[in-house]
This record gives sequence, structure tokens and C-alpha cells, in this order.
Amino acid sequence: CLSSCEELDSMQSIIVANTWTDKIDYEFATDSKAFTLGDRIPIHMTLIPLEKKLSIVQFNCKLMEHITYQIGTQVKEENRIVRQYHDMKIDFNQIWNKTFEFILPDTISSCHYDSQNEIIKIQHKLKFSVIFNNSGDEKDKNNLEIKATLPIIITPFSSNNDGMMLPAYREHYLDQPYVEDLSLFDESKLNSLPSYRSITSSIPAPLADSSLPPIYNDYVI
Repeated sequence: CLSSCEELDSMQSIIVANTWTDKIDYEFATDSKAFTLGDRIPIHMTLIPLEKKLSIVQFNCKLMEHITYQIGTQVKEENRIVRQYHDMKIDFNQIWNKTFEFILPDTISSCHYDSQNEIIKIQHKLKFSVIFNNSGDEKDKNNLEIKATLPIIITPFSSNNDGMMLPAYREHYLDQPYVEDLSLFDESKLNSLPSYRSITSSIPAPLADSSLPPIYNDYVI
């Protein structure tokens, strides 16, 4: 559950701004930090060239999902692109201002909620990439690239709701058919994950699920 301070922080706009190699000033911003599935994230960008003859070759925005599994000392991490947006052939004169909507997936099979407990941690980030061509510099004919990252939170609740909280992974895990999620992972990786029974056996009572069905071998005489 988010504390009152964390709730307030999640509703504030987030901005990343900097000057890149004395060639360009940039700023990426969103109106809030917390969103829910199906939301349209308004993203505001401003690029100001500090050199002449800079041109934008391509702009990309990716929603990245990072999952960390941990059982005892064993840790496994997975990163994947949930969704991406790109734009090409951009007119770039004095200042480039752009606002666009990044649409989040609307199903749990496409994107998990942010969550954190002793076993699993799920986080999301918006990653930006702007590729430039420095055609005005004969010594620098290679493309140049700006990279920036904005962390966001994906919850089951809208940022406008009171009492917004992050769910325990087990809660939304049991609410959804896990079969849909199997397509997100390599089969070899799934085979190496611990079973649900082995996970719960490592959790002190009363957190372990004592209502699990008995093992068949327990009833074989």
C-alpha cells in the first residue's frame, strides 16, 4: 500500500531535462507518475538546438517492464518491451515542441501491474531515444543519440482515486488466468522457476497457503 507521501508523489508530474553535449537542450515530461491499464499517457517534449543544421532522424518511446524474481539467494531478472511509439522525418527548426499520447495496453496479459514483495518485483519505465544528424559538422558524419528515462507506476487504480495502492503480486496473480501470461516468457525460463508450492513452503505461517490441495503421493499406501 502506498503511504500518503508516496500517493502524493505518484500524482505529481515527472520531468527529466538536461543539456546534451552542448548541442541541444531537451525535456521530457508526463502529468503524473501513476497510471492504470488502458490509460493514455500525455507526454510532453521540448528540444532546443544549440547548434545549426541539426536534424532529427528518428524519435522512439518504449515502455519497458522489468521483473526480478528472488527465492533465497537465487535471483533472476527479465526485461521486455511492452509497447513502443516512433516518429520519423520530423521538421526541426528552432524549437521542437511535441505532445503525444502513449496508450498503455488494456489487459493484464500484455502488461503487469507494478508490485513488490519478498519474491517478485515489477517495475516500469518510459525510455526515450532521439537520433540526430549533425550535417553541419564535416568531421562528425555519424548520427547522434539522446537517451532519457522516466519511471512510472502502473496500478489497478486511476491516479484520481483516493486510497490508491499497489497490489500484492499474489492478489492480482490469482485474479487473472495465468495461462495468458505464459506467452511472455521463454519456456526454458519458465521451467527453471520454482513452483508455487515451493514458494509458499518457504513463507512463514500464516502467509503460506495452507489450503493447497494435498499431494497425490500422500494418499498412496
